[in-house]
Amino acid sequence: MNNNNLTYKEAYSGLLEIISSLGFPIVVGEAEAKPQALELRKQVEAYFKSLNKENKLDVLHAYDAAHPEELIENALTEMFERVEG
Repeated sequence: MNNNNLTYKEAYSGLLEIISSLGFPIVVGEAEAKPQALELRKQVEAYFKSLNKENKLDVLHAYDAAHPEELIENALTEMFERVEG
């Protein structure tokens, strides 16, 4: 995926896809939570690094995060809320 110059929605959706793809296997019992959480951390970090400056700000805003570490924590929270919900 070319992550240069995405719209706000595209940048947000990219992160949402990561959360959904890693949360679903937990819901259906195909994966354990801990390995999925570790993988989510890696994928969100890599995704964030691949974005341009404007899109980094977009995803931080969309996930109410001040910095990348908070973005990862918020993504983890969202994934587990979806799994438990």
